[in-house]
Amino acid sequence: MELARSIHPLLITRGPPGTHDVKKLSQVIESLRSGFPARSPVFDKVLDDRVKQDRLIEPAPVLVCEGWFLGAVPQSIYALDQPVNEFERIKDKDGIWRSWVNDQIVLYKEIFFSDVLIFLRAPSFGASITWRRAQEAENEEVSETKRRRNSFDVEEFLKHFERLMLWINEDLPTRSQIQIIFDENHNIEKIIDASRNE
Repeated sequence: MELARSIHPLLITRGPPGTHDVKKLSQVIESLRSGFPARSPVFDKVLDDRVKQDRLIEPAPVLVCEGWFLGAVPQSIYALDQPVNEFERIKDKDGIWRSWVNDQIVLYKEIFFSDVLIFLRAPSFGASITWRRAQEAENEEVSETKRRRNSFDVEEFLKHFERLMLWINEDLPTRSQIQIIFDENHNIEKIIDASRNE
């Protein structure tokens, strides 16, 4: 709420870079890498919020951290000049929101260094919308609250991420060690292991 008041109204929606507790994530990862257990918040996608009870995570030989922005780097300021969709054209006419979100990506850099960067690549932004709708339907089946986004809400929500998703699809294939490419039906179409080409 504070970000929406002080920076831009679009920051009322959680999810874009700058709306996460990066400090907490960094502490959890550092603790696990050092061989110590860590208490981690639990996020409920149906409630679209953290639950009150956190979870104890024990250290393990392999730590997998997944997220939409894993490995992302900021776009050039020139790339931010033009809106990528009608959503940005109408709701971020002056580019304040997209510039601020782009600037926040650097805050994630320290926690996103890894031994192996694996890029899960969707075939299109439209496929991401379809998959998220299916996820919302699954969430409703297992939820006691039965709260889920309708099709319009899902599309509106994901428009907050379209710019970054398009940029990641362009940039991450050049920097990830492994690419897992999905088809429109969410099946693995191809796996590219860049380390085998070295």
